[in-house]
Amino acid sequence: MKTTLFTILLIMSLNTMANSSIEILTPIIRLPPPGQNVSAIFLKIMNKSKNDLSIIKVSGEFAKQFELHTMEMKDNMMRMRQVDLILLRKDTTTELKSGGLHIMVFDIKKPLQKDKFYDLKLFFSDNSEKLIKVKAVEFN
Repeated sequence: MKTTLFTILLIMSLNTMANSSIEILTPIIRLPPPGQNVSAIFLKIMNKSKNDLSIIKVSGEFAKQFELHTMEMKDNMMRMRQVDLILLRKDTTTELKSGGLHIMVFDIKKPLQKDKFYDLKLFFSDNSEKLIKVKAVEFN
């Protein structure tokens, strides 16, 4: 029993350490146009750890599906495509922004409200997770 408890506490502390090495700045979700239920999330992620990490999955209760995406120029056209992960280099800030890496949100369950915060969970390649709040803002 002591070994099991020790193992659980060790895993929790490692997860907390990994979480503390990731800092999220300015997380926002765009309000979709009227009648639409698709949006995008943008933010900056500081990886203050000594190792590269990746975002491998995203989830939240306010929508049915989340995907990691990038924008790239192909045949003189900007195209969006889904990616398996978003690499976060050690000691670096990665920006998820319009026209670049971002998180797509599909099938929003009910209309988002301006200036309201929504819970979003990020899952990382080291098996850690981070719960953040994203603010709903008007499309610019």
